[in-house]
Amino acid sequence: MSKGIKYYLKQQINLKMTTNNRKPTAADFMLAELDDEKNRVRRLHVERARLFLAGRYELEEGEILIGLEYDETYE
Repeated sequence: MSKGIKYYLKQQINLKMTTNNRKPTAADFMLAELDDEKNRVRRLHVERARLFLAGRYELEEGEILIGLEYDETYE
């Protein structure tokens, strides 16, 4: 995980904790990193689906394009 992402996650967690009046724990950081990883994987799936639809990505045998299931668009 890059330094910029870690800084962003720390700021996000600190903001959440100030609204709850408690200090962030290691579990809070782990959950934030997990959410970030989920979003990164989701963006990769969507990008792969876009490339496939544009004819610039070839599916391997048995590969499923999970990105086609998402309703949200990423820019």
